[in-house]
Amino acid sequence: MLFRRLIDGFLQNNLAMIHKRRRRNYLLRPLLIACLIGTLSTPLGAQQDHLLPSGLGSDLQNTDELEVSTRLSSVVDATWVAQTRFSSQLPNPATYVLGAEFNIGLSKWLIFTPSYYYFAFRTLSNGGVHGHDPIVAATLISNWRSFTMSDRNRFVGALDITGTANFWVYGNRPKIEYKLRPSRCKCSVFVWDEILYFANHAGWTRNRFAIGGRKSLSDRIGVNLFFQRQTDAYSRPSHINTLEVLFEMRLR
Repeated sequence: MLFRRLIDGFLQNNLAMIHKRRRRNYLLRPLLIACLIGTLSTPLGAQQDHLLPSGLGSDLQNTDELEVSTRLSSVVDATWVAQTRFSSQLPNPATYVLGAEFNIGLSKWLIFTPSYYYFAFRTLSNGGVHGHDPIVAATLISNWRSFTMSDRNRFVGALDITGTANFWVYGNRPKIEYKLRPSRCKCSVFVWDEILYFANHAGWTRNRFAIGGRKSLSDRIGVNLFFQRQTDAYSRPSHINTLEVLFEMRLR
């Protein structure tokens, strides 16, 4: 009887320690993953820094975006987008964007997205510039446990930009999102990195890195808050740090 009690006590103590370690791992896992991807993404921006001419500055910006979505069919969603960006260095509002996109589910792991955006922004001299962006994108998606991994590839046409010839841009953006526990919190954290090829510069001249989180407020409303760092070899300002708030609303 004494031996059995000793065995039971040993098992209970070890099970409690294992449970504590598991809880700790659930909290540390998404943080370690974000740090790993951030480390891997840093050289992409560093590779561009040596291309930057001296004298180009940096900017701190805030972006507010609203996305309103509705389901058109079992495989097609339509989304209307409105975005405004405010800058610490440029005349405000620095940028505003209006557009629409259609997400077409070709399979459970592939989404095709045609879209169109009208944009306008202000230059350092307070001049107004506007243009049009027709876009086609394909996104590969894979789920594993609490992780969602995606890889977006898109081509952007930069058309009718004031004082600039038409050109196109290609961007590749891998992303990892992790759903936090417990599941009832409806929260997730994510990290992504995008590199862009500009045809008018014939090179990979822009890098964007972002890290943040998402919270579902209800079945139809969600909010994203994230930090984005952009490094560009040609545009001014060349380094842009942005705090972005994205509100999502689903009609049906």
